[in-house]
Amino acid sequence: MRLEEEIFARKKPVFEKLTAFGFTRSGTDYTVTKPFLGGDFTAEITVQEGGTVTGRVIETALGDEYLPLHAENVTGGFVSTVREAYCEVLRELADACFLSLPFRFAQTNRLTARIAALYGHTPDFPFAKYDTCGTFRHQESRKWYALVMDITLNKLTGKKQDAETVVEIMNLKAPAEEISALIKQPGIYPAYHMNKGSWITLVLNDTLPDSRAEELIAQSYSLTAGAPAKNAERTWVIPANPKYYDVSQALEKSDILLWKQGKGIRPGDTVYLYMAAPVRGICWRFEVLQTAIPYQYHGDDLHMEQAMRLRRVADYDPAIWNAALLKQYGLTAVRSARTVPESLAKDLLKQAPLN
Repeated sequence: MRLEEEIFARKKPVFEKLTAFGFTRSGTDYTVTKPFLGGDFTAEITVQEGGTVTGRVIETALGDEYLPLHAENVTGGFVSTVREAYCEVLRELADACFLSLPFRFAQTNRLTARIAALYGHTPDFPFAKYDTCGTFRHQESRKWYALVMDITLNKLTGKKQDAETVVEIMNLKAPAEEISALIKQPGIYPAYHMNKGSWITLVLNDTLPDSRAEELIAQSYSLTAGAPAKNAERTWVIPANPKYYDVSQALEKSDILLWKQGKGIRPGDTVYLYMAAPVRGICWRFEVLQTAIPYQYHGDDLHMEQAMRLRRVADYDPAIWNAALLKQYGLTAVRSARTVPESLAKDLLKQAPLN
């Protein structure tokens, strides 16, 4: 790895600050020259539009490039002095004109920003020996639901030509019965250094779209959530199909509904009802009053052994809280009862606060 790559690996340029540092712009590139070691050497540094930093060092007296600088096999006291002085110039530039990023590659940092927006979590870096390895954890249990690290691509593909390609990967938990199908998709592999029967690995090089990666992150978040603390209330979303049941008509008669028991839902929990096509949006919020009510019903499209009693507490406009918006919060494919992302639950309450 070149010196510039090492120092700017997790940095993003603030182009407005480059001019103040002395850079001049030519096309889409920014260039600066900085003398060092008493003027005996000059650093010529270029920052490209995409954020890549390149540089070379000129030996002033000769006017030639000092080639030993980037030759890893060349060592010795003098070349080490030049390297360290040049690195100090680079570090000064990094501090003055660049933002620090949690990870190295663009897709990883975009997904990191989405995780912060959806769940309120930022990565921690618990391994001193592997300081680029970051984890995303549940706030209460501290269990991680996503693990990011950088590796060479050949460790996943087994191909010699990938041995020089460094990628960032994200390990996520997935349903065991779905893993064989998932790893057939481009950008998804059997888990690296984790249980391949329970986890998968995503390569974060834009092979997999951000939207798909977010769906898999949400799934991992749900699978690793674990049991809630005793007596803790949880927030859920459940689906309803207007083809089979007219909820609006039922609510005109009473705020109380009897609904099919959702797995894991308990008295005191909050339930949002998502209406399927053609509505495709959240319509109501309910409080769970009673669960595990014996109730036998067997129809063509619905089978019930137990029911739960719900009380309506707020109405929502499904045109606002529609499927497209919910997807931005990481909530997709509401086919059964599932927990609501923390950020979505907070924003829903802002519109219709609890009494």
